[in-house]
Amino acid sequence: GDVTFLAVAYGKCEYVEDTLKRVSRHTLHLTSGRRLEEVTIVLKSLGLLGDFGVDRFHKMKKMVGDFCDGDWRRVLHIDDTGMYFSNITTFSTGIGTKGWVLTYKFMFDFPKEYQKMQQAGYLNQLPVHEAEEKYDKPAYVKDARMAQTTGVITASMHPKIASLNSMDGQYKYRMYHYSHPTDKLLQECIESWNEYQEAWNKQGSTHPYIPYPYTREMIDGYFKDYSRHVGFPVASDCPEDLPPLQAGA
Repeated sequence: GDVTFLAVAYGKCEYVEDTLKRVSRHTLHLTSGRRLEEVTIVLKSLGLLGDFGVDRFHKMKKMVGDFCDGDWRRVLHIDDTGMYFSNITTFSTGIGTKGWVLTYKFMFDFPKEYQKMQQAGYLNQLPVHEAEEKYDKPAYVKDARMAQTTGVITASMHPKIASLNSMDGQYKYRMYHYSHPTDKLLQECIESWNEYQEAWNKQGSTHPYIPYPYTREMIDGYFKDYSRHVGFPVASDCPEDLPPLQAGA
């Protein structure tokens, strides 16, 4: 967030790109030979180690798409590891989870529709992931690329599944504008930016004040540039005459 950039400017934060060789008391020893001293907190913020107990519980050797051992009645979902930049919609699992739940609820509600998909070769098209013990990676720990490929294939196999999420774009457009209007968001960002500087000054910092780097004019310019680039008009404010969201809209 903004506070990270502000902290770097104030000398309160430093980025160090390296790998960790070993740890001693309050000290990180890096492979480059550098030592980071007086370290009392270490946060591992990327990646995860799966639990092989999950594989054993399901008595499975592989994931076929989202199905444990290819059994469509046993679906399993995690916050998939890594990034896949062919289609970036969000860094959160929320939007994907919503679509995932609707998709498999449809299959459970209408099993005959799933059978049609299976007869059309659905399972044979899905990506497969087996356990990678060398990397401490159980079968159920898939990456973002496999998850996205599974979603695309699944939606393409049945038009009703694709239609379940057809209103997401309009919904998200309204949701963001209504809950985070540009002027309100910008004002909150500026206030937070200034609060950090005031707090650091009270702690003894003598760094000159840094104005918030973004203005409403800049934001409007970003939207205009984007509209011109993609050939589709978007604005930093939601149109006032936008009709209510309705099913099938």
